[in-house]
Amino acid sequence: MINRRINVFRRRLMRRRIFNTQVILLFWAVLMGVIGALAILLFFKGVNLLQYLMVGELGSIDSIVGKYNTWQTLVYPCLAGIIGGLLLTWSASIKTDTNSDYMEAVALGDGRLSIKQGVLRILSSLTVITSGFSIGREGPMIHMGAMFSSAIGRFFFMDARQLRLVVACGAAGAVSAAYHTPIAGALFVAEIVVGSMAMGILAPLLLAAMAGHLTTVYFKTHMLPYKVDLAISLSAELVISAIIVGVLGGILSPLFLRGLDWAKRGFKLMPVHLAIRMGLAGLVAGLFLLYDPRLGGNGDSIVATLIHGADWTWQLLATFLLLKVLATLISVGSGAVGGVITPIMFIGAAVALLMLQTAMIYFPELAVYGPVFVILGMGAFLAAASSAPLMAIIMMIEMSQNQSIAVLVVFACVIASFLARQIKGLVMFNVTVNREEDIRLRHRLSNVRIEQLVNKNPV
Repeated sequence: MINRRINVFRRRLMRRRIFNTQVILLFWAVLMGVIGALAILLFFKGVNLLQYLMVGELGSIDSIVGKYNTWQTLVYPCLAGIIGGLLLTWSASIKTDTNSDYMEAVALGDGRLSIKQGVLRILSSLTVITSGFSIGREGPMIHMGAMFSSAIGRFFFMDARQLRLVVACGAAGAVSAAYHTPIAGALFVAEIVVGSMAMGILAPLLLAAMAGHLTTVYFKTHMLPYKVDLAISLSAELVISAIIVGVLGGILSPLFLRGLDWAKRGFKLMPVHLAIRMGLAGLVAGLFLLYDPRLGGNGDSIVATLIHGADWTWQLLATFLLLKVLATLISVGSGAVGGVITPIMFIGAAVALLMLQTAMIYFPELAVYGPVFVILGMGAFLAAASSAPLMAIIMMIEMSQNQSIAVLVVFACVIASFLARQIKGLVMFNVTVNREEDIRLRHRLSNVRIEQLVNKNPV
């Protein structure tokens, strides 16, 4: 009886005209941005809880893994892979008519996300990330923000159009909170997920992203690990270097994505259960961690050391790059749920820094621009992999807190994105490919005349 009255009240509330105005829509955008940021904070609390249960301390992934003894370094990731695989199998067995991916729910669906599937997938990701798998964490964090937003929208019986928008706002708030880049957070969702820069879409996303950013500031979790305190004076050498970094990103980033695809196909050929595959991947990840704990996690701590002037010889950096790529291919290829944005940015940073060390043989004056090359590499590889150069440009400027690198970042990101499209390799998010195919199909159909559809020689 009580539930029936609550449902009647919710339906009457949403039927009121005031709840369908643009002003109220902006209110929902701000609220979902806060929800998305709180989801990020909740995910970090989950990571901290698992860390405390394992070693009794809190810290970054690599610092916690560094406290494992030999058998823990091998066993913990293996067990985490098995548990994560069982959770994913459980999630896949749930029959539902809702979406399991927030991008599909916004771009192709009706905005409804499965809560049960989402929780199980997030728990699986939380388990493998904390144990030391070489995988990003942005995927499950953003999905959590979108999932909470979807649940709130469904509670108030929002229609499909409204629900898709509030889910997109939740994702924008989560991206903003995860990377501390509010404008790029809005552009990430607009450019990649929604596929529209219309003001009716972009304005709510910007408000949501700003709300998410302010939430992290309020809870004092706002950090700038990639800040570059260096004034840039443009020169021919720097512009040419940015172009070369863009070319490298446009060629190598699609190759890395192709490698991920091959790794996934290879693991699927193994005639064993998903949990066993992920357990084996965890065991291999443990071997990498024995060599260096920094090979676990998403690589953000390594990027921070590259920016802030840690002394990396080219031999050490090249070795670390190769091992990190292999560790990520195995971790993601096994079927583990996570993200690849930060690992790709690490690869770009390392490649750009290796290029700088080569260029310094002929142009030693470039030595002071190490942090700039790191940012250029991150942006170029991200732009090429995501097919979203504008988002990558703004994200690099916001991350570095340095507007003087804007011209160089534009060169690197635009060239990398354009070249990657010409190569026609894989992209990071399949939703962008599906949307482009839909646009091409609509264009072809718009040029079809009725007489072409009529059979002039019926049987």
